[in-house]
Amino acid sequence: MRTVELVALAIVVLFIAVHAKLGREPRRFLSRLALLVAASWIGENTVIEAYGFYTYSREWSLFVHHVPLAIVLIWPVVIHSAWELASNLMSGALAPKGEGRRWIPLAVGALVLTDAWMIEPIAVSSGLWWWHEPGIFEVPPIGVLGWAFHAALCIAVLERTARRAALNDAWCTLVAPLGTHVLLLASWWGLFRWINHPVDPWPVVALAWAVSLTLAVISLRRRARRRVPPAADAAINRTPILDHRAAGSAAPVGSRDMRKTPGNTSNFCAFPHCRPPPAPLFFARTPQSLTFRVGRHHLLIGGPT
Repeated sequence: MRTVELVALAIVVLFIAVHAKLGREPRRFLSRLALLVAASWIGENTVIEAYGFYTYSREWSLFVHHVPLAIVLIWPVVIHSAWELASNLMSGALAPKGEGRRWIPLAVGALVLTDAWMIEPIAVSSGLWWWHEPGIFEVPPIGVLGWAFHAALCIAVLERTARRAALNDAWCTLVAPLGTHVLLLASWWGLFRWINHPVDPWPVVALAWAVSLTLAVISLRRRARRRVPPAADAAINRTPILDHRAAGSAAPVGSRDMRKTPGNTSNFCAFPHCRPPPAPLFFARTPQSLTFRVGRHHLLIGGPT
């Protein structure tokens, strides 16, 4: 358990350090992240206190009432990074006149829902926490939806206050927890209370694969990847990205606008063809990112918030 807590803390520290150093509004970023921490703890702690649907293992080192401190700190990072990714994907995604921004909270909820569906079964199987209601892989659907509700409501508030005083951001600490309770009660009594029984996971897994592959095809056909600025790739996706370019078309390391360079096509380093290139290794910093260059390859870390 200590290893899990240390890894979570390292992720939080790295996330904060990169964004606070390279973001356009570091103070606003830090204040918003702090509000997400407060809102997430209030929402989760009150849900556990009110309904008792799940319990955290007592092997966690530090608790803030019912919730481990590591969980209090890590979930806001998940929400904020989903916000960054959704902001880029939804910019012009649904409407060329910029009306796609109104869908950002729903997109954040969908991204967090996806994250939670991957995290929950693994965490439950590992004994990090357990649910007292049946479901898929011993996880009730309403439990995963709760995090999606909370994330969408937090970002709905922050999106509305984006161009207003930072004080208005604090509304998310009230709106998100209350709204999460309302949506949980409505979905429980309106649906899940009446279908509350164990679910065979394999049809659900097959459906999830089908939906995932369909969305992947749609994203490729609509070139959704191009809506994510290369300088923000690593910070948004939380995965290092190698930017492959032909030797003659690569912008100099440290250039102000590398994404305008011809031949700039990024690929996730998880892909088989993204092998670690040979030395030498170069390092440079732009106003938008940290750039590592190894041979013809660039590794971009960070991006605007």
